[in-house]
Amino acid sequence: MKNLIPEYYRELVQKARDEGIEKFVIGTAIIKDNDLLIVTRSDAEDFLPGYAEIPGGGVEEGESFIDALHRETREETGLDIEEILGYSGYFDYVSGSGKKTRQLIFW
Repeated sequence: MKNLIPEYYRELVQKARDEGIEKFVIGTAIIKDNDLLIVTRSDAEDFLPGYAEIPGGGVEEGESFIDALHRETREETGLDIEEILGYSGYFDYVSGSGKKTRQLIFW
C-alpha cells in the first residue's frame, strides 16, 4: 500500500470534518522482529512531556497523510519507511492548543 486510494482519503477527511475534527495527526507502528518501536517525548515538550508513544506528528496544510507519515517518521527516528502495510484506525483527542484532533495509525 504505497498510497491511500484518493477516494478513501477524501472519505476519511470528510468524515472527520463532519465530526468536527480540526487537526490531523499521523502515527506509524514500526515493527521489526516482533518488536514495536516506541519513542519518548522530550521532558521539555509543552504537550505530554516524557510521554512514550509511536512515532508521528501533525499533518501540515496541503500535505497528504502518507507524505506526513514519511516526513514525521524520518524526523523523529531517522528511518525511511520502505513499505506501508495498512491503515489501522484512529482515535480522537483534544490537542494542547485545544483543537479537536484525529490521529490516524498506519503499519
